[in-house]
Amino acid sequence: MDKQLKIISYGGGVQSTALIVLAIQKKIDFDFALFSNVGDDSETPGTLEYIRNVIRPYCEKYNFLIYETKKTGRNNVESLTLLQKHKEGIARNGSTPLPVKMIGNGRGGIANRTCTVEWKAKPITKHIKSLLGKKPEQPAILAIGISTDEYHRANNKHDNLWESRAFPLLDLNLSRLDCENIIKAAGLPVPPKSACWFCPFNSSTTWAEIRRDDPERFEATAQLEEEMTEARLKNGKFPFYWTHKPFPMRDIIGTQSETLFDDYDGHQGCDEGHCWT
Repeated sequence: MDKQLKIISYGGGVQSTALIVLAIQKKIDFDFALFSNVGDDSETPGTLEYIRNVIRPYCEKYNFLIYETKKTGRNNVESLTLLQKHKEGIARNGSTPLPVKMIGNGRGGIANRTCTVEWKAKPITKHIKSLLGKKPEQPAILAIGISTDEYHRANNKHDNLWESRAFPLLDLNLSRLDCENIIKAAGLPVPPKSACWFCPFNSSTTWAEIRRDDPERFEATAQLEEEMTEARLKNGKFPFYWTHKPFPMRDIIGTQSETLFDDYDGHQGCDEGHCWT
């Protein structure tokens, strides 16, 4: 392949949507966007609605393509969705691919964080590999939607033979607010925050907002936490939690003002860049 392939890693959020708008406006040079869907049962419904009802028709209008990929196994057989994999692990031995919190028994930190790698990063790399072959002459340039607000998340430690990460928003010195204004100026609504609807990297502030504004989503996540705790105790393991405190989220997340101003930023641990953009 003579021309170096340039791809936008699209997560359905503000920053990567701004990247698509900038590409369509020829302010940055990229060929198409690639969205890795972790599962229709796992992605936040508002994100999927935005992708399918807003940004995809907008892209079609300007002949800019968004390809959708998913995690696959051998012979490209579609794998379990992220939520299905979580439930399978919990039912089997209390394990999970989600970055839930380890608290108690002298341990702390994040129990796991394979979700982004296995359901976002690897499917994108696999798709690019299918385009470039096993031994490409040069990697594709993969644009990650990290703005100046989170510049510390930008790094190239995940580069490989098939992809070299680029950060156009940082090159253009654009903040998240700048990205919102770019989207609005293009005549598009600003997308909701992108992530799985049950993502444990949500801050306590975000969970309080969800409990206030979307109680069904909060209750569904609290149910996942309860099932996980029960399964781990049954298997003789210490419990995991969805928040940074050793109590069920139902007991510590309220909707009062003091909770909404909690300064804990739960998603800083994820530096792959394919989520939260």
